Amino acid sequence: VKRKLTLDKPAPPPVVATATPPAAPVPELAVGASVRKKFGTRFFKGTVTELWQEPGEELIAHIVYEDGDEEDLGAEEARACVV
Repeated sequence: VKRKLTLDKPAPPPVVATATPPAAPVPELAVGASVRKKFGTRFFKGTVTELWQEPGEELIAHIVYEDGDEEDLGAEEARACVV
């Protein structure tokens, strides 16, 4: 005589895989990168035209804006402007 064995335990809940979405990519600071920076009440577009770093100093980005103005920014501030 064969008996069917039944368990009174409920079935475990289904496994649901959840993934954390990848972090947004950090814009790269490189020659040719497009930037956008606010001056007063207006935003101006520009381009990184040169990068350099003196020994023991912070990386510097030279930016030329669409209106012809130019400025040098430290890497952290320049990265914040990259679009």
